[in-house]
Amino acid sequence: QQTEQQVEKEVEQQTEQQVEKEVENLIAQKIDVEQKTDQTENMVQQIEEKNQQHTVEEENRQQQKNHDLFQLETVKQNVQEVELMNTEPITRKIERKNAELVELTEQSETKIEAVIKKNKEEEEEIQQ
Repeated sequence: QQTEQQVEKEVEQQTEQQVEKEVENLIAQKIDVEQKTDQTENMVQQIEEKNQQHTVEEENRQQQKNHDLFQLETVKQNVQEVELMNTEPITRKIERKNAELVELTEQSETKIEAVIKKNKEEEEEIQQ
């Protein structure tokens, strides 16, 4: 009987030890899995943050590009307006200067004719 009881006790102890070892192994595996899950979640979060950052940077670049294009278009319009404003007055100035030159030329011709006439008169007076 004792032997049977001893065998049962040994079997029971061994079984308990095996179960305890398996439980400890399972707990260790569970902890390992939890740590790896945490690491994976952290990596996923970092990747998502980087993606978000890249998205924000790309949106900022696109906004800056749109802003630059708008400014460029505005500058082009301003240049066209200035060119228009400058060419109109220049054309008018040229016309006004041409008119002044024509007038001065006519005045000069009139003065020259008067001088010639006066010189002729003086010559005639001298000859008489």
